[in-house]
Amino acid sequence: MEDHHTETVLKLLSAWQSLVSRESEAISQGKLDDLERLLQQASLIQQRLERDLTASGFPRHDRRVVEMTGKLHKQQEMNMQALREQTDELAREIGFLRKNTSSLQGYKQNKAQSPRFKSERM
Repeated sequence: MEDHHTETVLKLLSAWQSLVSRESEAISQGKLDDLERLLQQASLIQQRLERDLTASGFPRHDRRVVEMTGKLHKQQEMNMQALREQTDELAREIGFLRKNTSSLQGYKQNKAQSPRFKSERM
């Protein structure tokens, strides 16, 4: 049973790794809807893995499982770094736009007054 259980865990880890690779592509292409969908799928796999890994009788230090989780960890770190870089870029752009908006408010001119047709002396 342990061998079958290990293979199941390895298949789940492989599916998760595939999702993380697709997440990386979605991040680089700026497809946030796809990223959200992939993250939801990965969450389901993580829940199942958590349930399987806490099951009794699982060899906790299986070399293949440890290697795959290490690779997953590295890939997810790279994805997080890419998201941080994009977030920083957006923050800079928002700051630039905010600065431009406040500068434009300084250049506003008063409305031209309408001409008076009546003389005030009357």
